[in-house]
Amino acid sequence: MDINVYRSKLLNFYGNIDWEWFCTMNLREKVDVAIAEIFLKRWRIRICKREHIRVCSVGLLSKRPQPHIHLLMAGLDHYGYTLADRLWHRSESAWEVIAKRDCVIQPILYEPDRVLGYITHYNTPADRFELLIPYGERLLEKKRQIKLNPELAPERHGWFPYDNDNILLEGYLKLIHLRALRSGKRE
Repeated sequence: MDINVYRSKLLNFYGNIDWEWFCTMNLREKVDVAIAEIFLKRWRIRICKREHIRVCSVGLLSKRPQPHIHLLMAGLDHYGYTLADRLWHRSESAWEVIAKRDCVIQPILYEPDRVLGYITHYNTPADRFELLIPYGERLLEKKRQIKLNPELAPERHGWFPYDNDNILLEGYLKLIHLRALRSGKRE
């Protein structure tokens, strides 16, 4: 199969869901896909337990320039809240504990098509990537149905610690400040 046809099929598959997080996770040299899947399983279990949420994800392991994972994630809890409502910096640090490498999570707030294009076209060079096993098949199907028919989305109810948008904004600003300090840049 031609690589461009493969990329377009991958784009169609990934485009069926409203993704909430775009994750880039670095790995050590000479890590194969089986070890990457083990790291991902441990990481997703930590997220689910810590945030009390079910998650689904798809992604790929790119081997250029160094091994790293690009992952698209979505989630849903019993109260109708998603991963977009969660602070992501704790999940980044959980990956750093497991894989001993850094992780960057960016919420997909605007232009999801650019993120999908980046994953499917720029990170799929011939013979330099491997697809990861999709995780959370039932939630993937539920999210597909919600995208096709938004009326199926569960109504939010109950108390949630991040109901106030200012709390999310404060967390985001602290994260930017910490990243700047870590990289040695000044504001």
